[in-house]
Formats: sequence, structure tokens, C-alpha cells
Amino acid sequence: MIELKGKQKLWYKYILEQVDKQDSYEDKMHALDTYKFVNPKDRSNTKSIQELFNQYPDVKSNVQNYLLKNLVLDLGNPDATGFTFSKTIPDQEIFTHLRAIEKSKKKLLGDSYKVEGILTHNPEEYDQGEYYQRLMEDADQALNKTSDLDKQIGNIQSAIKASRAYFDQRANTNILSQGLGTDKPVDLDWYASIFPPFGALKLSTKFEQTPGLSEFLFGDPTPPKKVFTDKTAYNPLEAVTDLASLISKGVMQAGAGWLDWFKDKGQEIIENRKLNYSDELEMSGSAWERENIAPNQAILDSLMNEKEELINTDLLPETSLNYSNITNKIEEYRNEKDLNQTRLDKINETGFDEALRLINPEAGNVQELYDEVLRSLDNLQE
Repeated sequence: MIELKGKQKLWYKYILEQVDKQDSYEDKMHALDTYKFVNPKDRSNTKSIQELFNQYPDVKSNVQNYLLKNLVLDLGNPDATGFTFSKTIPDQEIFTHLRAIEKSKKKLLGDSYKVEGILTHNPEEYDQGEYYQRLMEDADQALNKTSDLDKQIGNIQSAIKASRAYFDQRANTNILSQGLGTDKPVDLDWYASIFPPFGALKLSTKFEQTPGLSEFLFGDPTPPKKVFTDKTAYNPLEAVTDLASLISKGVMQAGAGWLDWFKDKGQEIIENRKLNYSDELEMSGSAWERENIAPNQAILDSLMNEKEELINTDLLPETSLNYSNITNKIEEYRNEKDLNQTRLDKINETGFDEALRLINPEAGNVQELYDEVLRSLDNLQE
């Protein structure tokens, strides 16, 4: 302690009176920062403790030494080794928390980290740090890229759906009926010339086909209406070939159709549709799929693979951030901020934070800072 005389001794006494009125060390430190003495003869004339400290450095030094000595005696365990700042929390635990906070802040804040702010916790400061900004840039890049891919995928899926609908609306028979010619109307005059009773088949000029089992079971479109003249009629053999086609579709659906359940929209094969045929387009369902659907499905597969690759590989090698883990990375970042607050709360249960504020050492890292605080306390005890 420095020997004080005159006004310095008197101000020292007044300051200690105000400090000792406070119950907690936090309140004592607050009083040092904010309390102002008022001249009873002129109440507009005030002088803060900080102004007195600037005017009388020796008063400041003695007040700090007084507080440090009492802090260690009141909060620490002076009779034991390693419990300088708390009776229950060892010095080693305080230092462990300090190093953990320093490591975390260096990672999250980057170049903006300063050891002087080791015991401050400002969530906005973290969000302005290099780590979070880079994380947000990577997230934006991934989301924008995925959004573009999703739009392209949707466009291709719509094209595939429209192309299939176009064929379905014109598919008026099946490849078996078309191949055997049973889908063609019967020439009654030709049959009547061979067998006269066929002339009695001239029953109607029109035959409108209604949805059948194929449409009900497999979602096939209802074939266009078949129009007959007074010289033609429905070929009864078409019912036989239609039935055969229907059975074939059932076998195909049971064998492979269920695989479409596990495919993304637009990537379905729809095996049973391959048996359909369109006289207007002069093409079977299989040929239509091969020439009009397969090329778009190849594009769709490429886009799907690109999206899968984006989801499961590193966005930028230098960041080691995966798109699939970006949400987790953001959650980990927030958890780390919260953990630093928990670490800080643990330190604040001790007297280390008050000691640090009183000593205010210059240091380049936590180790130097911690050592300087302990060294100042050792000198004080001497």
C-alpha cells in the first residue's frame, strides 16, 4: 500500500466508505465506475470516482489493492492452494474455461478476437465474426443452387407428364390388337359375300367405347371413340386381343410396376403403358417412351444426381462444410455461443472477473493474462 497524505488520504477514505456500502463485488465495481461525490455547498459541482482516480493515481492503486485483498479473503480460500478466487471452484477450472473461451472465440471471431474481451459475451459480436459470415455465405450458395436445381427438376417433370398425357390421349389400342389387325373394323360386305348371315350384323352406325378394366386397373386413358359406317362393325376378335393385353399388363405390373413406388416423380418406367398403341401417332407406348420420355428422364437423372452430389459433398473444400450438415453447423454454432456463456457464468461465480477488471493487465493471450493476475496478487500479499 502507498502511504497517502492530505487530500489523497481523505478521498481514499470517502471512496472506501462508498465501496463498502455495497453488498456484492459486482456492486462495488459498479460504484467505482458510476458514483459521483456532490459538493454540499454547490450541488452542481460533482466529482466521480474515476475522475479522482485520474487525478490521484496513488488513491486508485490503494483502492484497487484494498479490493483485491478483500476479494481474495472473502471469496477465495487463502488457507488452501489453488483456490484463489473461489472456495469451491479451483483456479485450474477457471483457467480451463478461459482457454476454452479463447479457442472458441478465435475460431468464431477470427481477426476481430481480442484477449481484452475474453470475459464479455455479445451474441451480435459472434454473428459479425468471420466464421458465421462464411457459414451464411455457404448456406446461401447451397440454397440458391438447390433452388435452381429444384426449378429445373420441376420443369423436366412437367414436360414428362405432359408428354405422357399427349400420347395417352391418342393411344386407341394395344400392340397385340394392332399387330394382328383386330382393332380394325370388320368389312361386312366382304364377310357377307362369303357368308350371307353376316349382313345381319349391320345393327348400328356407331359404337362408343366406354372405360374398361385396363383403364380401371392401370390408369390407361379411355380409347377414342370408334366410328363405324353401315358397311363396317366392331371386330369381335378385338375383345380377345384386348383380354390378352390386359393379362400381359397385369403380369408386367406385378413383376416390375411396384418399383415405381420408390422412384421420384418423372422417373417412373410405367411398364404396362408400353403395350399401348396410337394409330394417329403410328407409335407404340414403348417407342414413345424411348424417343420422347427417355431423353428427358436422362436430363432429370442428371439433375437429381447433381442435387444429390451437392447435398452429400463439400460445398467449398476450404470450409469443410457440407450442405446436408449446414443446418447442423448453424445449430452447433449457436450451441457453442451458449456454451461460452455457460463457461463465462461459471467464471463469474468466482472473483476472477472482478480481479481482472481491477488489475486490467496487458496481455496477448489468456495464458499471459491469467499469469499476470496471479502475479499481481502475489505482489499484493508481499
